[in-house]
Amino acid sequence: MLIGTVLGTLSGVGGSGYGLFLASRVVIGSGIAFCLMISPVMLQEYAHPKHRTVVAALFDQNYCLGGFIIAWIIFGTSYISSNWAWRIPYLVQLVPALYLVVAIQFIPETPRWLMAKGREAEAIDFLVKYHGNGNPNDELVLFEIQEMKDSLEAERRTNQDTWKQFVSTKGNRHRIAIVLLIVSCQNLSGTAIISQYYTRILNLVGISNTQQQTGINAGLTMFVWAVTILAAWVADRVKRRKLLMSSWVALILVNVAFVITAQQYEKTGSRAAGIANVVFLWFYDAAFFMACGPLFFSYHVECLSYSTRAKGMIVWGVANKIISIFNAYVNSIALDNIGWKYYLVYTCILTVQLVLMYFLCVETSGYTLEEIAVLFDGDDQIAHVEVAPFEEGVHAEKAARANVDVKEVKDESSSIEA
Repeated sequence: MLIGTVLGTLSGVGGSGYGLFLASRVVIGSGIAFCLMISPVMLQEYAHPKHRTVVAALFDQNYCLGGFIIAWIIFGTSYISSNWAWRIPYLVQLVPALYLVVAIQFIPETPRWLMAKGREAEAIDFLVKYHGNGNPNDELVLFEIQEMKDSLEAERRTNQDTWKQFVSTKGNRHRIAIVLLIVSCQNLSGTAIISQYYTRILNLVGISNTQQQTGINAGLTMFVWAVTILAAWVADRVKRRKLLMSSWVALILVNVAFVITAQQYEKTGSRAAGIANVVFLWFYDAAFFMACGPLFFSYHVECLSYSTRAKGMIVWGVANKIISIFNAYVNSIALDNIGWKYYLVYTCILTVQLVLMYFLCVETSGYTLEEIAVLFDGDDQIAHVEVAPFEEGVHAEKAARANVDVKEVKDESSSIEA
C-alpha cells in the first residue's frame, strides 16, 4: 500500500503518466488482497466467543468508514483545478498504511494457529489473557483449550489440511459452495455498479454537476457507514439465515423499484422519477449492507474449519477477483448500451442467490468455531470435547476457597465470643 501510493502520487511527474498510475493500482490491489483474505480469519479466531459475532461484523464498517472519509475529501478537492484534486485523495492512503505497518508489530498470532504449530503454551497464554481475564482456571479458557486440541487432532487424523481432502468430503464441498455463494452475493448484487459507476447512474437521471455528484456520493457513504454500524448490532440479535434472506428479499424489492423509476425517467423525463431513483439507490445500499456489513466477511469464514479456513479464503479471493474483472469490463459496456435495463439482469441473479441461500446456508448462531464444524462434518468427524474433568477441578478449587473463607469466619466469630 505504501509503495503503490507513492507510485500513484508520482504519476504524471516528468512525463510518466498512465503506465505508472496503472502500476500503482496493481501494487495496491496486491496488498489489499492479503488484508482482505487474512483479516476476517484473524478476527474470528481472536475474539472472545461472546463478542465474536460483533467483532467480525464490524470488519466491513472500516471499509465504509474509509469510503466516508475519502468521499468527503474528494468532494472538497473537486473544487481544485490542478492535479492535486486527485493527488490529495491518493496521498491520504499513506495514513492507514503507516498505521498498519506499526500496529501489526504489537498483535499476537491467533491461538488456533499457535496451537496448530505446536506452540501450545503461547496459545494458552493468549486465551488466559484475553478470554479468561488472567485466570488460568477459567472454565471458558479450559473448555476452549481442550476443544481446540481435539478439533485440530481430528483434522490432522482426517488429513483436512490437504487440497485433495478439501474437495473430497461432502462437508467440505458444502463449505466451498457457501464460499462461492457469499462471494457472488458480494460482487453480483448490483452494488458494484453503484460504487464504480455512480456518476453514470446520476447522469442517467439528469444529475450531471460535479459538485452535486460528489456531494450525493459523500452523503451516501455516510449513510452506508451508519447502516453497517446498525447491522453489526443487529447481527448479534438475529439468526444468520434470517438476516441473509430478509436482506436479500429487501434488495430484490428495491431493485425492482429502482428499475421502474429509471425506466419512468427515461420515458417521461420526470424530475420526480429521477429523484426517486436516487433515493432507491440509497435504499439499495442499505438493504445490501445490512447483510454485507456483518456477514459477508464473517459467515463463510466461520463455516470453514481451521484446516480449511485459509484454503477457503483463497477460493474466495480468486473468485472475488474474477468477478471483479467481469464487473470492471462488462458493467460499463452494458450501462452504455442498455442503460437501466441492465439492472433487470441483476433482478434475476438476486432471485437465484436467494434460492441458493435457502438451500445452502447453515444456521451458525450461538456456536463456537469448533462446534460449527460438527454442523458440516457430523459428530463422528470432530472429537467430542469432554469438559467434565476441567469443571470438576475448577469447582473443587472454588469449594476449597469457600471452605477457607468459612473457616476464617468461624475463627473470627470464636475470637469475638471469647
